Amino acid sequence: MVDNNSNGLVDWGDTVEYTITVNNDGVVVLGGVVALDLFPAGVTYVADSTTLNGAPLADETVPPAATAYPLDEGGLSKPVIPPTEFLTITFQVTVDVSTTTTTTTIIIIINNSVSINTDQEVLTTNDTVNVNTPDVTACSLTFTDAAGVAQAVYPENSDIYVTVDDNDRNTDTGTIQSFMVVVVNPAGGDVETITLTETGNDSGVFRNSAALPSSIVSRSWRRPWLRRSSPKLCGCLVRRSRLPNRPCWPMGRAPMKS
Repeated sequence: MVDNNSNGLVDWGDTVEYTITVNNDGVVVLGGVVALDLFPAGVTYVADSTTLNGAPLADETVPPAATAYPLDEGGLSKPVIPPTEFLTITFQVTVDVSTTTTTTTIIIIINNSVSINTDQEVLTTNDTVNVNTPDVTACSLTFTDAAGVAQAVYPENSDIYVTVDDNDRNTDTGTIQSFMVVVVNPAGGDVETITLTETGNDSGVFRNSAALPSSIVSRSWRRPWLRRSSPKLCGCLVRRSRLPNRPCWPMGRAPMKS
């Protein structure tokens, strides 16, 4: 397993390796062996990570296959396994980053089920992995005026303010925090970095104190778009400056609408 933060737990973004072993403990040849794994939800296959008895196993070609993963669809066939011999398959997945709208800790459970079909019987095994997820709080991003009132449209030469309600960024209840974001005008390529500052101790609401002016091109203003901040702004990529107040969930994406 690749443990990105070395906490000894399976977290979003970590890489997990699965091992499937089929032993022939009998005295006759085990024939018609097909290993079928339809792949668990909540993970993404790591390309070219499958091995068969220690040797790399080529991914499927897409198309005609629906996925590159060699064990789904029709499964992986191994004509025979002689007595006392075995079949070992490994593959890797990364744990998907989930989107949540709750303020409580969520434990995601990844359930993987593998079936081994043979000419004698069908064997099924299940594996469960608990995924550790952080406490997350819903946050919102709104384009507003200086008082924090949402603006559907900015008149020409008006001032643009970005208001973020995100209590996760309120890391110290006794002081005012701030962070930076980058605003880009795609029409002219103008780039400006603005600082969002908490409106008061323990408010969890952040806004730029210095207004960002709208730009005018041929009597029409061009909408800037807010690029991902560093650190992430609600984990979102926002491309509307006439954005109504709507949720911007951690680790997700805000709606993009022209």
